[in-house]
Amino acid sequence: MWPFLLSFLVFVSHTYGISTKDDVNIALSVIEGTAGYRILNGTNQFGAHGDGGSGDGVIVMVNTSEELVGGLSECWRSRFPDYNGKYWVFLPMDLLDGSVAEFLQNSSCIAGIVLTDPSRPHHVYDQSPFSHDSSCPNDVSSWYREERGSCRNKINRGAEIPQGLRNVEWKVLMVYMKDPKQLDLVKKCYGLFNVPEDGSTSRSFPLCGMSFGLFNSAAGNSQICFRRGLENARIYAFNIDATAIPLMCNPLAGQNVFSWPVPAITGSKTEQSSKYMIIATRLDSFGLIPDVSAGELSVLTSLIAVLATAQAIGSSLENFEAAVNRSSRFVMFAVFNGESFDYIGSSATVERMRMGVFPLPQMNVTHIQPMNLSQIEVIIEPQQIGSTSGTDLFTHVDSDRYAKSKEPLDRILNAMRNGAFSAGSTVRPVKEGSKVPPASWHSFARGNGNIQSIVLSPFDDSYSYNRYNSMLDQNTWTLGERTKAISDISAAATAMLYAAADFTRTNVSNLKVDDKFVATLFDCMVMSEDWFSCNFLNTLNSQRVNKSFESYSYYSKSTFISVSNGNPLRFFVYWILVYALGTNRHTTNVKNKKSCMDLSEHQAVRRVAQDELLTVMQGIRKNTAQQYILDGTGCYRFKLNEMSVEKHQTLRSPPTKSDPKFLKTSRRTPSYEQFIGPQRHKNERLQFARSNMATDWNKIIFSDEKKFNLDGPDGYAHYWRDLRKDPMYFSKRNFGGGSLMVWAAFCGNGTVALSFIGTRTNSQDYQQLLAQHLLPYLRRRRRANMIYQQDNASVHASNSTLAWFAAKNVVLLDWPACSPDLNPVENLWSVLVRRVYANAKQYTTVNDLKRAIRAEWDGLDKSLLQPLVGSMPNRIFEVYSYDWQPDPWTGKYSCYRSSIQLVQLQSPAFSIEGYDFSNTTYSTWTESQYSIDTLNLFLIQDSSFDWIMLLIGIFIALFSFFIVGRCHESTFVIDEGEVQAEEGEPL
Repeated sequence: MWPFLLSFLVFVSHTYGISTKDDVNIALSVIEGTAGYRILNGTNQFGAHGDGGSGDGVIVMVNTSEELVGGLSECWRSRFPDYNGKYWVFLPMDLLDGSVAEFLQNSSCIAGIVLTDPSRPHHVYDQSPFSHDSSCPNDVSSWYREERGSCRNKINRGAEIPQGLRNVEWKVLMVYMKDPKQLDLVKKCYGLFNVPEDGSTSRSFPLCGMSFGLFNSAAGNSQICFRRGLENARIYAFNIDATAIPLMCNPLAGQNVFSWPVPAITGSKTEQSSKYMIIATRLDSFGLIPDVSAGELSVLTSLIAVLATAQAIGSSLENFEAAVNRSSRFVMFAVFNGESFDYIGSSATVERMRMGVFPLPQMNVTHIQPMNLSQIEVIIEPQQIGSTSGTDLFTHVDSDRYAKSKEPLDRILNAMRNGAFSAGSTVRPVKEGSKVPPASWHSFARGNGNIQSIVLSPFDDSYSYNRYNSMLDQNTWTLGERTKAISDISAAATAMLYAAADFTRTNVSNLKVDDKFVATLFDCMVMSEDWFSCNFLNTLNSQRVNKSFESYSYYSKSTFISVSNGNPLRFFVYWILVYALGTNRHTTNVKNKKSCMDLSEHQAVRRVAQDELLTVMQGIRKNTAQQYILDGTGCYRFKLNEMSVEKHQTLRSPPTKSDPKFLKTSRRTPSYEQFIGPQRHKNERLQFARSNMATDWNKIIFSDEKKFNLDGPDGYAHYWRDLRKDPMYFSKRNFGGGSLMVWAAFCGNGTVALSFIGTRTNSQDYQQLLAQHLLPYLRRRRRANMIYQQDNASVHASNSTLAWFAAKNVVLLDWPACSPDLNPVENLWSVLVRRVYANAKQYTTVNDLKRAIRAEWDGLDKSLLQPLVGSMPNRIFEVYSYDWQPDPWTGKYSCYRSSIQLVQLQSPAFSIEGYDFSNTTYSTWTESQYSIDTLNLFLIQDSSFDWIMLLIGIFIALFSFFIVGRCHESTFVIDEGEVQAEEGEPL
């Protein structure tokens, strides 16, 4: 009994304080994106992370810088004289400036910082310096980085510290608390237990405290964590039991939007002489806590100006198209993502142009004439539009390049002046010795020495807006400030519109910026609290995207690039451009979504990111180790898993409700492609397209094989399908069952032949089949010079078969590997399958199935075949995509034809084998994976009571042992019965 009592007392003594914490405990949710975490570049680590302690602390709320500095200097000992632990400091985000940052970094008594909304409303013209970027943004990746003083005397005067608060290694935890209910709860607890009362200046136990923890997987720099992650990935790639790859950090990557009002068609006579103007803007910003970045003036106002320019061109698209076709001078709108982190989006675009794969000519992605850097004449980029009270706009050019090619740039500048003047603004002349401020042009400048830049901005030598790239880039707008900002955006858009018209030789008389469109976008993107609060965007969205993720970017405005592609802003930009530049005059007879999607069946359903492709080429799976299978042709295909293809999938299993932690993994969504092949397959497809620009597809005989089963078509384990359509479902049969292998061929003039072959066919069997069915057809059309198409299956491409073709004088079409999507027979199989298995029909014998297949084949209408053959030019050179979406003003749905791409890009540094991460050519920014503990609110008792209870326990233990040690036989009371028993007496 004594040992049990001793253990109980010691247990109670040690757990008294903890039990109070557990008994009075409130868990508060921390959604993804509101906690500070570690980000890294090629040489350093930055961001928030704890010191490895418990993350517990007493709550302190401060309202002034003086109060914060005074409390930190003595660790609030005068207020909490009995407490010797750490503190969680609650402060408005506008108090965390350069004057207090050093105190917070060097303090030894801070467990963490909770940032709340600003202490006062901030208006657009406020001059307080609250930028979280450096005084020289993106300086290491600047075209002028080798020049002395390239930063032009610290262009970002709003930087709170020279290196920027983002570029600080904060050795404390950091959280942003926005929810007013949570904040009220904390304030009540703080007021009851931590605020001195009755005129006192101090407070004793119990005290209101909180705990929170965040663990970063990555440390050091991007090179360390990324290379280690790849080593782990290689190990897991060969482990069939692996369900996740334990990456420690992931490259920042995001969706970029490219659009062409009039696309240049591959193979046209103007391919070599085409010239381009790029109207660019960026989609991203950041804050001290990266995801908390509304980006109102850093991103959104300039983005609206570019969208308004596109809408003005789209409203007079026929006139613009006619001028472009005459002049061979094209305009591309580019919305780059990741520009705040050393130009991720633009540098990846430049690299693709160098490789000859921009726009990406693979799979069925919308194909436009490949662009190269020598075709680009000028890049126009608006910046910080609406950030000043004046009406002047400044143009920034590179003075050296301007001097070499002054006349064509002067023509564009004059057009911009005329446009701005017509909108009530003034474009100031270019200053002597002008340099280009941080802009996407710097990526292009490193790639080509002749590309000109025009940055259009309301600032001259330095930024006029002092909250550039900041958590505080979110304003309180008065009616006058709103009206002025909308006017500035319209003026900038009109200036760019006139520049585009002059470049393409379009008459500007029919071109005008829609002020209502500008005002609506301003209210939706700048004035609104999130992306889902205005009718215009909600109508455009039409429930395609909803707040399905527990992520800050879905509940508040965020412009951070991250690694997740989860920010919904990119979808809205894409849809707005489809509405602005798309047209429905070619699709007036399309009345439903299915018909609209059928127009795109052969094209842009798999927008594939180059980095994903290169990753698979290197033998590394970035998503799940079992997500891909290698088929018989050497092509990678997704396993049939609708959830993994269509929905957000993280690298690790999601937490259960009982799990106190949730893991913020690499938030990368799976690739949009349905299969991935090696680089040589990409090159083969590109070469195939270029070699068949003038092919007469009516002379091609298309062939293929397919397996049919008694209870359904083959392919229920893997199949190709359009991700925008409802999936097909087939029965899952047990082992066994009859089946047929069918070979078929057709051309534009009709069906050629259909034959039933064995499931195991060798080269001799295949040659015999061709002799029976193909050769007779060719003999009958000897003068037609028909060409036979087949895929690259082993029996088709064997030396024996190729020799047979040569002997029989059969001309073969050189077919690229991994390209079933190019073959129109696949569409014919689809028709045949639907008819053979109509109404879920199943067959009892193979002969019944044969008769059904033959009957349906013989019944195929020739009118069905000709459109399939006629689709071949579009399959390899599709210029337009089709989107079924509503008019944002009326809600009426239409099928919009446009030429727009949404492309995921990451820095080329992560695709170049052996790249030196200390090199500044490409961005090397990564984001650490991290895990988060629950944020708990609780009461802290006097820790000395634990020691008192421990001492009491020790005393009782010693006392009990002392008593037990003095016991002997004479001290025990012995039952008389026991004595009698010892003497032999019965008890």
